[in-house]
Amino acid sequence: MFPRLLLAALLLPSAVLAQTTGTDAIRRTVEQFVIRQTADVQGSVSVDVGRIVESAATQSCTVWEAFLPPGARIWKTVTVGVRCTQGTNASLYVPTRVQIDGAYVVMARPVSGGQVLTAEDMAVVRGEITAQPNDVITRVDQAVGQSVRQALSDKQTLRAVYLKTDAAIQAGQTVKIVTQGEGFSVVNEGRALNTAARGQVVRVKLASNRVLNGIAREPGVVVVSVE
Repeated sequence: MFPRLLLAALLLPSAVLAQTTGTDAIRRTVEQFVIRQTADVQGSVSVDVGRIVESAATQSCTVWEAFLPPGARIWKTVTVGVRCTQGTNASLYVPTRVQIDGAYVVMARPVSGGQVLTAEDMAVVRGEITAQPNDVITRVDQAVGQSVRQALSDKQTLRAVYLKTDAAIQAGQTVKIVTQGEGFSVVNEGRALNTAARGQVVRVKLASNRVLNGIAREPGVVVVSVE
């Protein structure tokens, strides 16, 4: 198992390279790839890479690149692809178990269908996030102000599929960040860390890894005010 505390970090490129040969190089490539791809999760991740069969390709390749097959998502069990980019023409698919432990949201009390959620309706618990459905809500601010599609019971895990949203900003979306101050306005790009409707607070991450708080003004646009 390969545990590591994850920090909210800059989303790094999906390619992860290893410059040694053998199955250990492939294993490290897969581990590093999963760690990077889950860098936004607030919690700890364990990666258990499955069996890799030794072959001529694993011994002769000096650089491996990891990738996800189309439609795959790093959640619980996943097959990670690796391809050789230096040494031989080969690719492998490696079964991998991913466990993420951290915080996620459950209902603090029953709510009826169509009800708009407040912070008091929800509670944060800790456990294995990957034991939950992959659309589990991990922060209360992702759901405050949104209405639910159906009645939810006390302690029920809150999922994105349960929410009706006319959000201006979706978590994970690339957004335009307009930083405004007295006599100036600067436009930049970043990635939204939570879903928000117009007028709600959005946390956005810049390419520099800095996280700012702004206001969702319109679809895809976040305004940050500087005094």
